[in-house]
Amino acid sequence: MKRILYSILTVACALACNDDPTLEAYYYPVDDLAEGLVYEYRSPLQDSVQHPPYYWYYRKVVGEDGTEALVGVFYNHELEIEQMVRERVVSNGVKTEDVRLYEYDEEGTRYDIEAEIKEGTAFLFEADESKVLPYILTWRSKTDPDASTILTRGRAFRGFTSCDFKEKKYDCAIFKIGDKIEADHDTEGGQVLEWTATEHYAKGIGLVYSKKVIPEVGEIVYELVARYPMTELEQKFEKMMRE
Repeated sequence: MKRILYSILTVACALACNDDPTLEAYYYPVDDLAEGLVYEYRSPLQDSVQHPPYYWYYRKVVGEDGTEALVGVFYNHELEIEQMVRERVVSNGVKTEDVRLYEYDEEGTRYDIEAEIKEGTAFLFEADESKVLPYILTWRSKTDPDASTILTRGRAFRGFTSCDFKEKKYDCAIFKIGDKIEADHDTEGGQVLEWTATEHYAKGIGLVYSKKVIPEVGEIVYELVARYPMTELEQKFEKMMRE
């Protein structure tokens, strides 16, 4: 009987005392974003003309059925909206539910493009370096209806490191990414662009560092420099409009 009891306890401990790391804490802190926060990114290596700052506004939203999602809105350096993403946290990762892209014509009219999500797992919580997470989007331009695009991304976890944000050290998860853009045009033909990237996600914060390596272009590096309420970004916009 003692031997049977010992075997049961051993199995129970193996299930309950699993020390394998999980990456959930390295994703954006959804529960802390009920009021929303702006993430401001700047390039430490290149000038602000060639590689200007950009902004992501993240906020937790709750649907009528009680389900929670994270909505992210991308603003360029002129504070124009270029992208909106809606993601939902599930048991083993983060699923992309909606992607909207925005184009502007010469008169400044904005067009809303709903991308088709072919593969939508954006972030996997399992710290498994053998897996490559596929992510595929397709969309067609509204300012040039003959133009269509396919984005294929492979994301792989590559261990842990330490990183800095606001003069403080954080534990970070490292991801390696391979991107391919297939841009096609019904009358002018198409082209394929490929590059690799490295991203660091800080525990309790989210993305704090990214580096793209683009053939014949070089490295493009961005770092998170600040987080603040939307009211501060609105003040930046008002100041820019006055200048």
